Amino acid sequence: MPCRVLLLEPFHGGSHAAWADGLAAHSHHEVVPVTLPGAFWRWRMRGGAVSLAEAARTAIADHGPPDVVLASGMLDLSAWLGLVRRDLGDPPVVLYLHENQLGYPASPNQRDGDEFPLANWRSMVAADEVWCNSRFQLDELLAGLPALLGRSPDAPHAHLLDGVAARCSVVPVGVDLAGIPAPEERPAPDGRPPLVLWNHRWEHDKNPTAVFRALERLAGEGVAFEVAIAGENVRADPREMDEGRAALGDRVVQFGHLPRADYLALLGRADLVVSAAQHEYFGISVVEATAAGAVPVLPDRLSYPEVVPAEWHAAALYPDGGLTPEDVQGFKDGVSNDRAGFLEEFTTNFFSANDELKVTEAQRQEAIALVEPASTTAMLGCVEAFGTTDFRDDLEKIDVPTLVIHGDSDAVVPFEVSGKRTGETVKDATVHVVADGPHGFNVSHAEELNRVLLDFLQR
Repeated sequence: MPCRVLLLEPFHGGSHAAWADGLAAHSHHEVVPVTLPGAFWRWRMRGGAVSLAEAARTAIADHGPPDVVLASGMLDLSAWLGLVRRDLGDPPVVLYLHENQLGYPASPNQRDGDEFPLANWRSMVAADEVWCNSRFQLDELLAGLPALLGRSPDAPHAHLLDGVAARCSVVPVGVDLAGIPAPEERPAPDGRPPLVLWNHRWEHDKNPTAVFRALERLAGEGVAFEVAIAGENVRADPREMDEGRAALGDRVVQFGHLPRADYLALLGRADLVVSAAQHEYFGISVVEATAAGAVPVLPDRLSYPEVVPAEWHAAALYPDGGLTPEDVQGFKDGVSNDRAGFLEEFTTNFFSANDELKVTEAQRQEAIALVEPASTTAMLGCVEAFGTTDFRDDLEKIDVPTLVIHGDSDAVVPFEVSGKRTGETVKDATVHVVADGPHGFNVSHAEELNRVLLDFLQR
């Protein structure tokens, strides 16, 4: 028997909108959507309960009381339930988590603390069932809750964890493939180079910089390809996107969000769909592109191993890594064959962010003078040590307060493969990302480094 479902979506945009609209269009139940625009996510977490409570009262008056409430996760569900207690009755309440704020990577220097993770926790406690869109998200969420609740000053909630966990399950997002071109409908090869598609939100957690760096490297090696950059952008200054577009030049054949019909046509032409995301709990855009016949090139982590069939893992999923053996050997060859040229290039990269030197030329020359007395044997040993030593097992044993500081534009050891992983591995580590910071930010951003160190030491 069909039910009336009151669907709450406080962030009706992107994948959230696709989920809500798809349910309303395809469910045999009566779905009554109550939504807010997909913008200002922090305000949705803080004030969305009040706005959606007002809208829900109107929806209940117009359509009747719901049999089920299905609430998307960017909402303090406990606050919403309190506000509508006189109008709602007592239907079962399901919380659907597209993401959660415990595992969501903070933007550089974000200082929200535990406010939003605790809002997620209150919502989970208030819900009769909690659905996550992937096993990866659910496992990460349950693993992160003890540390969050352990920071309470008194009246701890840890005794509620087992009961909440028992109400959690995995319910993948339904993806509407109507209109997506079938692979067999793809146009015949016409001699054009392969089209590489990046079709994600233009946000830091999707790590577009890493994708642009990889594509720029391929371009420098003379590999033929074209690039289509799609996805939604709500940022006023997506600087890394504009810089990547400029660096790739005429290879970029699409740049920006497209109407649905044009986007579907683009999917039908894409040869590869790529990602270097730091965060992904499902991946609707990848599913859509793959359904159209694009070959996925994705990290072998996050939700991607669930989305990609197991038989494709070896071909479609790549391991994360920093320096390759070829990189390390290149350093060694430079030290051995052209020491002066190597130091010139290395110190330039060391102190540069986005190809701009962030220190004075005098400071860079001081760094060269500091290194010049070193023997070639010592320099080669240094390269071998920093290029091949694996400290990951040691990081897991650190049990003292730890501060990780890293530049977001490090051209030597990118944040994504070093500082970010260190912060994720060391228990309760504090991570500070230096905006526009090179590898040698201790010189270029000395004042910020000193301030952060002193703040950390005074805790």
